[in-house]
Amino acid sequence: MSRTNFLLRELQGTFLRSKIQWHEEGEKSTKFFFNLEKSRQKKKVMKQLLTDQSLIITDQHEIMKEQVKFYTNLYQAGETDNESRNQILCELRRFLSPMDVEACEANIHYELKAALLAMEPNKSPGLDGLTAEFYKVFWRDFIDIFTRLIETSFHDNELCESMKISILTLIPKKGDLRSLNNWRPISLLNVDYKMIAKALAKRITSISKNIISEDQTCCIPGRDISENVLTMQNVIEYVNSYNKPGFILKIDQYKAFDRVDHNYLFEVAEKLGFGPKLLKWIKLFYTNIEGRIKHNGYISDPFPVKRGVRQGCPLSAMLYVLCAEPFLEAIINCPYIHGIKFCEVEAKIFQHADDTTFFVSSITSIYSIFNIIKLYERASGSSCNIDKTELLSIGCSHVNPSNFDFPVRKDFITVLGVAIGNDKKSIEKENWEKKVTSCRKLLNTWKGRKLSFKGKSLIINSLIVTRLVY
Repeated sequence: MSRTNFLLRELQGTFLRSKIQWHEEGEKSTKFFFNLEKSRQKKKVMKQLLTDQSLIITDQHEIMKEQVKFYTNLYQAGETDNESRNQILCELRRFLSPMDVEACEANIHYELKAALLAMEPNKSPGLDGLTAEFYKVFWRDFIDIFTRLIETSFHDNELCESMKISILTLIPKKGDLRSLNNWRPISLLNVDYKMIAKALAKRITSISKNIISEDQTCCIPGRDISENVLTMQNVIEYVNSYNKPGFILKIDQYKAFDRVDHNYLFEVAEKLGFGPKLLKWIKLFYTNIEGRIKHNGYISDPFPVKRGVRQGCPLSAMLYVLCAEPFLEAIINCPYIHGIKFCEVEAKIFQHADDTTFFVSSITSIYSIFNIIKLYERASGSSCNIDKTELLSIGCSHVNPSNFDFPVRKDFITVLGVAIGNDKKSIEKENWEKKVTSCRKLLNTWKGRKLSFKGKSLIINSLIVTRLVY
């Protein structure tokens, strides 16, 4: 073998070991291409951690122990009140029709392949290491075994052990990253589990319009997150133009997905009219499940997960929307909460999953909102994060900031990533100048790469234009 050929083989081996795909994918519109500059951010390592005793620890073994302690406590079942639960469930006004129930009760086996084929490639697998690509290649060999496994799990009222365990990988959010409150736990689940979850999610999504209020835009076909932002901006323009009184209240739920009480979830699904088979599948997904932390290449011992819906599961967002529906209806039905009327419509509440914004015309309405929030907390296990709650006064409204435990603003607030409010100059600066700066910074990171005209156009269309359009 010549020296040149030897070096080429060594180079190819290095490519494979380091998973460098540039020589193969180049500037194709692939996930790899667009993640080239994101990889550094994703590799953030938790080097320090602030404990609940306000101590800073740096030892990696101690950090993992603290993580396990934090999430064991977070996923411990909290106290909920049956009377409050019954009270808020009575607010529901929409239920599944017999036709919808029948559609959701059909045998799930026939939808598994479609669920598998709909999965995106190059996603991290669960604990068993089997990817969606693996199942797609060997589907004919697995289908009979997988079908029997599903039937056995359903008959025994419990998933197999590998489906019950999720690997929690922590993704940094905004704020002090020494605090675990500022990390988002994403569940890495086995593909066989995700196939079932995806098939069930598709079923529920198909009938969701019939049971979910128009004021919720998450997961509902035909509804879009931009509808909320545009409607809010229109309401503000109307109130300011006619000098009417109005307030916008933005609340934040602390660890919203992680605090959902499982019994509350089951009762909501039953109250909405879910059939016995679909309800049983939802219960199976949250019976005797466990989590394990993945930290710096190590995996912790398992710990019980007794509340919360798994972020990373295809079904979780839809389940959360179902859980939030009684709260949304309670706000809409409350006669003491006066929304803002415009164009013969009364705007009271806008939701996108747990992102919740209220429009009211009086201070007393705000107090009534918090009464319902407390009722919802007692019923579902949720917790309102006052530190991230804000109130914006619009039109001719004036309010004493000392009346509330959260900021009262007159200029703008940020909702769903967009600044809305009264001060147009501040809004323009917040929405556009910061966005232009971030786009310029992103483009600068690509300057060092030798891109063709096609590669440059991909960057502009896929990474820059999309940011500005939203």
